[in-house]
Amino acid sequence: MRWRIPSLAPSAVAARRLVRECEGFLKGEASGELLGVARPAWACLHPVAHGDLRLLGRLMRRQHKVTLLAEPELDWSLVRRRLAGDLLTAARGDTGLLERIQRKALVPLELSLLEPATAPVDAESLYTLARAALASALRDSAGSGA
Repeated sequence: MRWRIPSLAPSAVAARRLVRECEGFLKGEASGELLGVARPAWACLHPVAHGDLRLLGRLMRRQHKVTLLAEPELDWSLVRRRLAGDLLTAARGDTGLLERIQRKALVPLELSLLEPATAPVDAESLYTLARAALASALRDSAGSGA
């Protein structure tokens, strides 16, 4: 009897890719492709809503090549960079404040964007919604003395 070492079947490759996608998602680093589907607004917001100070700093500094093919993605990446910068400014280096702002403003917005009945949101609208949520959370924090 002859034994063969099986090579990675296409399904095993896909499974590994899925595992990497899930790990990235759980770390707040959801990839741009999301298993080959167009990026929804919540996926743009996700790393900002769940990232720590270091990840937000990386998101804010991330540079993208400008090409005609990348133009729609550039809109989402610009929104993510701007929101990361806005959040870092609001948190002032305080991890506890960062987490409170994320829980109060961005996580609820992300969850609302996941609702099936929610209409698709473009990059500019996402930035407007997220800035309004951040402003409201900061007003509430200032009013409560937190």
